[in-house]
Amino acid sequence: MARPTMLVIAPFAPLPDSGGGIAIYGDLQELTRRGIDVDVICYRSQRTSEELTRLETVCRRLVVVDGPPAWSPQVMFSSVMKRSPLVVARHFSSLMHITIQHQLATENYNVILTEFSFMFQFLFSYSRLSPRPVLAVDHHVVTPKVYEYFSEVERNPALALLRRIETPRLKHYLKRVLLAGDRHLFLGMEDLEYIKTHIDDSLDEEKLCYRPTGLLLDRYPLAEPDEEEPHTIGFFGAFDWEANVDAVSYFVKTIWPRLRQKCPTARFVIAGRSAPGNIRALGTYPGVEFIGAVDDMFAVVKRLAVVVVPLRIGAGTRLKILEAMAWGKPIVTTSVGVEGVEHQNGEDVLVADEPEAFADAVIALLNNPDRRRQLGLAGRRRVEQVYSAQSSVNRLIQAIGF
Repeated sequence: MARPTMLVIAPFAPLPDSGGGIAIYGDLQELTRRGIDVDVICYRSQRTSEELTRLETVCRRLVVVDGPPAWSPQVMFSSVMKRSPLVVARHFSSLMHITIQHQLATENYNVILTEFSFMFQFLFSYSRLSPRPVLAVDHHVVTPKVYEYFSEVERNPALALLRRIETPRLKHYLKRVLLAGDRHLFLGMEDLEYIKTHIDDSLDEEKLCYRPTGLLLDRYPLAEPDEEEPHTIGFFGAFDWEANVDAVSYFVKTIWPRLRQKCPTARFVIAGRSAPGNIRALGTYPGVEFIGAVDDMFAVVKRLAVVVVPLRIGAGTRLKILEAMAWGKPIVTTSVGVEGVEHQNGEDVLVADEPEAFADAVIALLNNPDRRRQLGLAGRRRVEQVYSAQSSVNRLIQAIGF
């Protein structure tokens, strides 16, 4: 019997050092382990040849295209002329289009999986062919939903206006994708509900699939309590994602003063790549330590008594929540921060939305090591039961019909 084949189209090289990269890399490794031949076409996204070698070990064939294009007047012009959302225009290139066409002309696939809806733009014409492979989309984020969140907290009037203009365009584009694709994978039940309520309530239910993110659990050792530094809390994540920039700025300026007033010995550690100047500057605040990019995030996280995830803008993989759980760390987050993650407030995570309540929840954990351990171990069990790469790929295979 011939081995099943799949083509994955991604907007970046999916290496396990960012939220989306961790999720996709885990899928590739698990699919390959199960005997499925997976080819990957992706933008180089400034990765070196040495870095890309690691990706070649988890797929049959890797095709890398230079790009994606940088933000530029040409991208803006293309968006206007094609009446497409900016994020879609931002990820278009003629070279990527040609590369995908060539690959589909020379190889037969059972499934084509596009990572993120904006990469489906290369398959609209292909979706009208018959017969053809199953066309699946792993949405990761519901982009108009993200823009609505950003509009609520955006202080720059020009950016707020831009997002209000872009939101209906994104909804229109997303509806086209939903109609053209065969299977659509979403990370949370909230995302599925948003699709039905705000995009199209007449979609075939069989098209819409709930598939939680999966982690390769052998990469996540359980942190030991004796490695913690007293009264030390922290946040980790990539700061090229605006939601993380907003979360950390909000925490330091709004929650941190309340927390320090009640617990003067508390320390806050910020770790993650691509931090802009305003995030690096937070390291000058009393008790705040900015680390930036690190090669081994676990070396930072195991120092922390509590992980905080004060997100106000929702969507995406919530990898920082799942990774902290996998490492056995207690977490205090917001309702937005834990949106899409299966959880029980008070059992495997603490949820607090108001600044004072958030600060109090953190302090209560700092003063109670047994409670910290209880929450951390419960979070680890949650990940083992729901968020392993094996269980996530099981749902993928069920959705696409392998």
